[in-house]
This record gives sequence, C-alpha cells and structure tokens, in this order.
Amino acid sequence: MHEASLISARYELHHRILNDLNHRLYGLQERISITKMLDTWGQSKQLIDLEKLLINLEAQKNDERLAFWKDTLKVRQEMFTGVREYQSARQRATIFKDLEAGDANQA
Repeated sequence: MHEASLISARYELHHRILNDLNHRLYGLQERISITKMLDTWGQSKQLIDLEKLLINLEAQKNDERLAFWKDTLKVRQEMFTGVREYQSARQRATIFKDLEAGDANQA
C-alpha cells in the first residue's frame, strides 16, 4: 500500500523534526532560567532575545504539526476513497453474483 508508506515516511520526518525542536526548546529554557538567575531585574537584552527565540521555536513546532496534518490529509482522503470504492465494487459483484445464481436456478 503506497499511501501507507507515504504517511509512515512523513510521520518519521515529523517525529524527527519535533524531537529536534523539543531538544532545542529544552536547551533554550535552561539558558533562560540561568539568565533570569543572573539578571534579577529580568530586563536584560539577552533575556528578551532568548524569550523571542523561545516564542519562535514554539511557533515552528506548531507550524510543523499543521504541516504534518496538511501533508497527510490528501493521502488519508485518497486511502478512504479507495476503501469506499473497493467496498462498493465488492457489493456490486455480490449483487451480480446473486443475480446470476438466481437466473441459473430459474433455468
């Protein structure tokens, strides 16, 4: 099933990206914590820059989640459409088979 492998590959990429972002966020949160301890007023330019970077990384994380959902949406829709078409074809085949069996019994 080609669609399943596409989703799986995109999921693996999504997982690696989120792990990287989480790792970077953790390191940044440590730096912010240390900076706050050293700057009791909490108004240093470095702290402000670190907090901006934190917001940026959180935005990247949200963007990745949205991109993953968008990237897999079309593939998931195609998979469900394929399943519906297959079920419909099987149902029609069963009806025709039953009709043929009925015609054979009447003859």
